[in-house]
Amino acid sequence: GVKPDAGYEVTLETAERYQLELDRHERDLVVNHSPKKEGETAKTETKPADGKPPVADRQLQKAVEYLASELAKAS
Repeated sequence: GVKPDAGYEVTLETAERYQLELDRHERDLVVNHSPKKEGETAKTETKPADGKPPVADRQLQKAVEYLASELAKAS
């Protein structure tokens, strides 16, 4: 793993980590099982299961916050 800079560490509770992993797993499933013609590969796509929005990823949000602050410094 990567150790975050000071002020950017996000600690996840066990239940929150489980929800993130479950959400990611559901979004990574192949959902298009249409028959394929000879020589054609199956199409894959990802989308939230049952149309639910993805679970909030606080680690990703913190990373985006960091990148935005670095871009602001460079401007």
